[in-house]
Amino acid sequence: MDCSFVSFVRKIKAPVLATASALLFCACASIPKVQPLERELEAKCFAPPPAGWSGLCVYVVRDDYSAALNKTRTNKSPVDVFVDGQYAGTVSYGLFLLRNLRPGSHTLRTRAGWSLRDIEMEFDAEEGKTHFYQIDIDIAMMYIGFSQIVNGQWTLRPMEFEAAWNCIAPFRLAADGDSRSRDLKTADYGEMKGSVPAALDGLTAGQ
Repeated sequence: MDCSFVSFVRKIKAPVLATASALLFCACASIPKVQPLERELEAKCFAPPPAGWSGLCVYVVRDDYSAALNKTRTNKSPVDVFVDGQYAGTVSYGLFLLRNLRPGSHTLRTRAGWSLRDIEMEFDAEEGKTHFYQIDIDIAMMYIGFSQIVNGQWTLRPMEFEAAWNCIAPFRLAADGDSRSRDLKTADYGEMKGSVPAALDGLTAGQ
């Protein structure tokens, strides 16, 4: 009997193999970068956004099993965050992203390489208020031959400050993105769209 991995995968239909390959590749994604501790401490004060601006905070939580995978470095589950199609940064378990954006209607989209679908949500940003969104990840493992594949379910939901703070308190502040090369093709570059680095330590929004 030929038990080699090559012989095994030849028996798998093309769509299944393509899906498994994509998940395997994305499970090896690099870990998101973090900001200096001084800026992180300023961010955790969650001071009101500057006049004429709103705030947006996105972070990731997991169930116990998924958190255990994180500790063993099996998978860090990076999630890219887009505001109106513009790349804002990448978060994973233990990180939060803080941005400023103009009041009004916005689209928040999150994309994980290990998932075959994006999650998108529209919301109205209020001036002077920071809006919190929690990404819940439930990671599962499966095997194809001798290869370990990451799969999982995830959701995106708004949170009140008190509940969000209980999760964010021990988290690190994720680095800002702001790379047009990573924007979605459907990105909206209107004057009131997108987001900028949060105003901290006396800086104005975007600095």
